[in-house]
This record gives sequence, C-alpha cells and structure tokens, in this order.
Amino acid sequence: MTNLADQFTDKQIDEFKEAFTLFDKNEEGEVPEGQIIHVLRALGIHETEEHILSLMKGEEDDTSSGTVDFPEFLAIIGKLMFEQSGEDHIREAFRVFDKDEDGFLTVEELKNIMMNMGERFSSQEVEEMIKTCGLTTGGLINYDTFAKLLGGGGVAAQNK
Repeated sequence: MTNLADQFTDKQIDEFKEAFTLFDKNEEGEVPEGQIIHVLRALGIHETEEHILSLMKGEEDDTSSGTVDFPEFLAIIGKLMFEQSGEDHIREAFRVFDKDEDGFLTVEELKNIMMNMGERFSSQEVEEMIKTCGLTTGGLINYDTFAKLLGGGGVAAQNK
C-alpha cells in the first residue's frame, strides 16, 4: 500500500485534518461514517453518498465500529483524487480528437479511438460503454460523461 503521506502535501494533510477535526465531536480521532460526506463537502468535494459509502466499504477497519479514523479518511480522499485524475487524463485525451471542439465525439470517432489506440477494446465492449453513457439527441457522445464512466471504474474497468 502506498504511504498516505506520499500522496498529499503537508498543506493538504493539514487542510484535511482541520476539516476532519471539526466533525470529531468526541475528540477521539474518529468521525461517524454518516458524517464523512459532510467532511468531504466542507473540503469542496461533492460526491454522491452512494459513491462515498462504496469507497468506505473498502476502508472498513476490522472492528466495523461505524466510525472512520483519519488514516481511513485520507485513504478515501486518495481514492477520490485518483479517480478524478484518471477522468482528467481521459478527458484530455478525448479533447485531442474533438475536431469541432464542442465537447462531443461521434460514435464512429469514439469507436475508432477505443478500438485502435492504447488499450484496445472490442466492438461489443465499446457498444456497451456507449449504451451505459448514452447519446445526445444528435447521436453524439459527451466525452466528459464518457471520461467519468472510464475514470470512475464503470463498464470499462469491469471489462479489463
């Protein structure tokens, strides 16, 4: 496992600790699981409760105490930041192929990219991704939405 201190700057850790401490009402170094979403929102991280709960399941301690300590909290933030950086990388890659610079790709452009460059996907896998992501009324794919699907561990991650 990567050392959490290596993932964040001292300034970031201080900021995270300050927000975490605000919700540590008993001053025991733990925050109730139900409050973690509020700590994240205080830091400007706006994710769905379902997504946060899924991340917390992977960080549960052996005692299943119903609380999250600061190292567990840092691990959750680390996962969120990793997902976001993956989405940003994917979004930038698609932007290169956006000839109209409008944030959309045609189905054919996307298929060509996904089946012929980088990690190659089958036609069936690409079709499944497109179904999951959805098309605009004009038959285009919003690559921000598609980047979230790929970067957030959606269909593409399941097909690897």
